[in-house]
Amino acid sequence: MAQPEQNGDYLGGAPLAEILPVRVATGVVLLFTSAFASGLDYLIAPNGNSADRVDVLSMSMGGVASKAWADVVNRAYDAGIVMVTAAGNNLPLTPQSIVYPARFRRVIAACGVMANGKPYIRDNVPFGKMAGNYGPNSKMDTAIAAYTPNTSWAGD
Repeated sequence: MAQPEQNGDYLGGAPLAEILPVRVATGVVLLFTSAFASGLDYLIAPNGNSADRVDVLSMSMGGVASKAWADVVNRAYDAGIVMVTAAGNNLPLTPQSIVYPARFRRVIAACGVMANGKPYIRDNVPFGKMAGNYGPNSKMDTAIAAYTPNTSWAGD
């Protein structure tokens, strides 16, 4: 759990949030469906106890959907879990669509936007630098974007 600073001020949007980490892959691209489905099932009822279910899922990965993913996303939504996952559409250079699970209507797709209001995609940042995500307008009904530049990024 995040701790307040010495002066009593808090940092972040939810400084007292408890974090329950669940690792479902070693990379950000999910090619197999069972690990995500199992991980989300666990978050619906940690250790078999639905009273301990999480309130919010934040996931910076995505991939190809399956019936198992659709089923577990529906169960999590019905349980009241807010799911926010990476749009994951920064490849190719001009994004074509949002990846799953962000593409499900019951999941919020997390995207980025530049300080100048342009999509945070490779065309708008220097070559070789980290690029965020943006989907076509037809995919933006269930997306949310935040200003992502002007913050610290990990580098070489």
